[in-house]
Amino acid sequence: MFSQLCLGGGLASGLNIVQGVNEYFKDSVNEVCYGSVRLQPLLYQDDVLHLAASRNNSQAACIKIEAVMKSKQLLVHPDKSCLLIAAKRQRMDEIKSEINANPIKYDNFDVKIKKEAKYLGDWVSEGGNREAISATFKKRKGIAQNGIFEIASIIQDVRVHAIGGLMCGIDIFNMSIIPMLLYNLEDFTEMEEELVSEFEQIQTLFLSILLAVPLTCPRPALTWDTKSLSIVNRIIERKLNFILHLQNLEENALAKEVYKEQLKYEWPGLTKEAKFLCQEMNLPDITKEEEGHEKMKKKKWKSKIKEAVEKKNERDLRKDME
Repeated sequence: MFSQLCLGGGLASGLNIVQGVNEYFKDSVNEVCYGSVRLQPLLYQDDVLHLAASRNNSQAACIKIEAVMKSKQLLVHPDKSCLLIAAKRQRMDEIKSEINANPIKYDNFDVKIKKEAKYLGDWVSEGGNREAISATFKKRKGIAQNGIFEIASIIQDVRVHAIGGLMCGIDIFNMSIIPMLLYNLEDFTEMEEELVSEFEQIQTLFLSILLAVPLTCPRPALTWDTKSLSIVNRIIERKLNFILHLQNLEENALAKEVYKEQLKYEWPGLTKEAKFLCQEMNLPDITKEEEGHEKMKKKKWKSKIKEAVEKKNERDLRKDME
């Protein structure tokens, strides 16, 4: 179960409660573990996320968080605090029935059960990975489309002709729309083709408007003529670069600990997908440190990843145009 509590006071409150949470939860056994890595409550500014295996563990965590908040004279926002349940359907129904009969309480309000909730820019869903990606895309789609039409109006300005309207439009798209649309997608694995296709349609819409051609114009032709990467290859590049980022974190960083645990036991996830992608693109296994950052610097690795992704993108486009 995922318990998300939203604090009042933003950054100041986040900094203020770190010490209190560490003190109250240092010997706690109410959290889930990823292998041997205990997932203590995750804090980022005014958001607290607690992962528990049962209703009683989640309630115990709420009691401790309440004690921390009162000691710091801070409040928790009732409407922004929620509970998500991740389990198989039958077990999920059992847990929901248990909680409905005996609600999880925080101070003077019941923590609400939600099907999906926003956390650090992503939407987390009780339906798992696919539902989370779908919910995230739906929330970002409208913003991306509005941004595309704003870019279209900008490149109509005569002043843009001095630097080239097409290149200006592509630069704005790559520096604003793409980072927003693909934010944190490197964390999502095993994305289905149907979902990737929905992301591709956003880029196709932009290129169609930019080149003033109908939406029926073949996507590979638009991508080829503008030397753009397909969305799926943009995501691949982000995933491999994210592996490099994890490898260069400090040993006691939570993300590094989870990464090493996943690598050690060969669990499904990003490391397994990265191995497959490296093999597909004829790259050294990026997850093996003796073949990775110890022999090649991070900058050189990024250059090799970029080159491999561009070659894959070209092969994919040629195949699509056959």
